[in-house]
Amino acid sequence: MSKQQYDFSKQTNYLKRKMFLDPEGPVTVQRFEEVKYPKLSKFEELARGFFWVPEEISLTKDKIDHKEASDAVKHIFTSNLLRQTALDSIQGRAPSQVFGPVCSIPELEALTLTWGFFETSIHSKSYSHIIRNVYGVPKDEFNKIHDTAEIAGMAANVGRYYEDLHLLNCRKELGEDIEVYTHKRSIWMALHASYALEALRFMVSFATSLAMVENKIYIGNGNIISLILQDEILHSEWTAWLINNVVKEMTTLLNFRRVQRRSICTLYGSYTRRKSLGRLPFQERCCYWFKFTNSKRLRRLYSFC
Repeated sequence: MSKQQYDFSKQTNYLKRKMFLDPEGPVTVQRFEEVKYPKLSKFEELARGFFWVPEEISLTKDKIDHKEASDAVKHIFTSNLLRQTALDSIQGRAPSQVFGPVCSIPELEALTLTWGFFETSIHSKSYSHIIRNVYGVPKDEFNKIHDTAEIAGMAANVGRYYEDLHLLNCRKELGEDIEVYTHKRSIWMALHASYALEALRFMVSFATSLAMVENKIYIGNGNIISLILQDEILHSEWTAWLINNVVKEMTTLLNFRRVQRRSICTLYGSYTRRKSLGRLPFQERCCYWFKFTNSKRLRRLYSFC
């Protein structure tokens, strides 16, 4: 958090500010009597309305299913949950720790805080709740996250874009002169990384969980995943909105988008790459996403590829 946020002596007009890196500085007084972007406020309001807790869902049958499942099914079930835990561990921190310091309007700051709350306090805890239900010593399973190269590498793939922005935020807070174009570019890439995680990587993982429900096993897990899916679709909605609208404020990004289109497409391609899906065309890899939301949005984001 910037030290400027503790200084309430300077008055500002949030209606004239940009979403990120406004010259007036970060958000100070959180006031919502009128906002520049009602769409962001609506997104945040919808997210709060989705509130739920994993303990509401019965997992009794899942425990029985797990005892009767083959080793292969157990491996898929558990590895998928560990993968989701690792990714949500990163995504739970990113909104407030990475995007929060560069927010310049209160409705966007509120959205990042609600976003992080759902990823950490609901989604990550849901995965722990599920694993505790089927394993007598759940910590042995969670320790496998660090020992599984595929999971660790996947998390690192996500984290590097967040780390780049986080380092720039810290350097700026320490008084270094950070080039505005470089800072904006890092925000742009981090938003794309976030969208790819929410809209593609999570969706592939959810498809695995819901496929088990179609086979009438792990029904409780499927019910929880359905609730998480509902949240992630909304998170994808507002991340896509941010990507499409931030370039209207940051005119320097218009040229960057054209110059870096190959890097951005590579980013998305790496997020959809899995052994079981790697040989499929891009459109088929994203079929689960298209099933649940408006496919035109994803095509629009990829229109420059």
